[in-house]
Amino acid sequence: MGEYRPVRYKRLGQQDYAYKIWNEKNDKTGKWIQRSQYLGVAVDKERGIYEKRNEIKRAQKLADLKEQRILDYGDSYFMSEFLKQDPILPVLKEAFGKYTDTLLSLVLFKLQGGSAMRHGEVGYEGNAANIIFPDASMTTQSISNFLSILGQEKLQQSFFKAYLTRLSAKNQA
Repeated sequence: MGEYRPVRYKRLGQQDYAYKIWNEKNDKTGKWIQRSQYLGVAVDKERGIYEKRNEIKRAQKLADLKEQRILDYGDSYFMSEFLKQDPILPVLKEAFGKYTDTLLSLVLFKLQGGSAMRHGEVGYEGNAANIIFPDASMTTQSISNFLSILGQEKLQQSFFKAYLTRLSAKNQA
């Protein structure tokens, strides 16, 4: 049978919050310390029913997101399948590293008739690109940061080095 740990309640406003309380001996100091474990908001004290509101809110938010996700698959799926066959994809991954998904999401956005880059996040959220390229960072600020990185000469040199290496290896074969 498990060890008995009494439940204590702390009242804040109109809510009672439940905690399990117990004592433990600290092996290093030899002193006893009191420990507690949060159980949640007391719904029914007599029957020991507690509710962790943060977990409920998180579950509701996830359920709401799942219900709202109707995505456009057509163009993005086709283009991503095309990219898998094209030798440029490994070059992009080598040159852009962690920014590859952001780059490809922005390219797809523009190819599909996307307007200003600042609207990229809206396009990304309603498109299969957010599943195909899950590591893309498409907030307005991250797009702006990415575009400034894209303009750096070091990144451009990295891309052309990877591209020319692949191109020369292809021509030698």
